Amino acid sequence: MKRRARDSDQIGFAMTSFVDVVFSLLIFFVVTARFVPPEMRVPVFLSASGRATVENVPTRPFLMEVYAEDEDGAVVSYANRPYNVRDKSNMEALGKELEEYRQRNTDKDGNLLADARAIVAPGDSVIWEHVITVIDLAKTLKIPVGMRTGG
Repeated sequence: MKRRARDSDQIGFAMTSFVDVVFSLLIFFVVTARFVPPEMRVPVFLSASGRATVENVPTRPFLMEVYAEDEDGAVVSYANRPYNVRDKSNMEALGKELEEYRQRNTDKDGNLLADARAIVAPGDSVIWEHVITVIDLAKTLKIPVGMRTGG
């Protein structure tokens, strides 16, 4: 005896409830999402190879090496003198050094010489907030900033 399928025996999927749930989830995630603002860009001059060479380094650089002091601190080394980034008086002294550098490398019209710039050389484990602090210090004095990468 053959058995015939009846239309009433078919099981259907209720799409209305499914669509309601999907839209509810979509609305929930759109409403609760936190959009992260884009990071600010820091204009620096990098060499094409990532390493500074004799040809692409200005003749009058103000080299500042930034290295980690401890977990959350950093030290800027300029002319073998350490300046603690967290110490305001140290940063003011470094600012005075930068100002003197700017005065030494200014022409008679008061313009900074074309090849005068500050070069920041961050260490491997330094917190980038401290590197940005050093870059900002040079930028406030309108000194172009370059970045030395690599070892």
